[in-house]
Amino acid sequence: MKILIFLLLFFLLGCKSYIVEYDKNGEPKLGKNMNYIFTEKPSVENLKKIDTTAYYIQIFEGRYYNENEIKNPMVLEFHNDGFYKDSSLKYYKNFSYRTKETIWYGGKYKISGNTIELESFAPSNGSKTKIYIRTFLKGRIVNDKIIFDDKKNNSLISVYQKKHKLE
Repeated sequence: MKILIFLLLFFLLGCKSYIVEYDKNGEPKLGKNMNYIFTEKPSVENLKKIDTTAYYIQIFEGRYYNENEIKNPMVLEFHNDGFYKDSSLKYYKNFSYRTKETIWYGGKYKISGNTIELESFAPSNGSKTKIYIRTFLKGRIVNDKIIFDDKKNNSLISVYQKKHKLE
């Protein structure tokens, strides 16, 4: 039992975790100590690679998708200040009150060459909690698609197609 407690404490102390507060809408908000590592705004050259006037909507290729995923694809919207909005198509308009100061808004992105990285915060245990961890997701930009297949972080393959309308 002591070994289990030691391992749990070692894991918790080894991972940088953050305690959050919730706003009036029940949204977890970024705390004073939760600064993004990605601080640079995208350059003009990088903004040519990602269309900040478009939506990137998940398309279903590259892996198995269940019926619920197909009915409600994910949507990424990139801003020219380095932030991105992350939502699902079905609930995109429902959360218009979310601001860049809340965790569920999305996060920050960085482009290097044709590689795109997303930085965000996620619950440490997958459910409602006050403890969050920093996450990174790496993908590549190929024409009008973004493909996330970051094997290093064991992420599922997800493909997003650029569109100018939410459909």
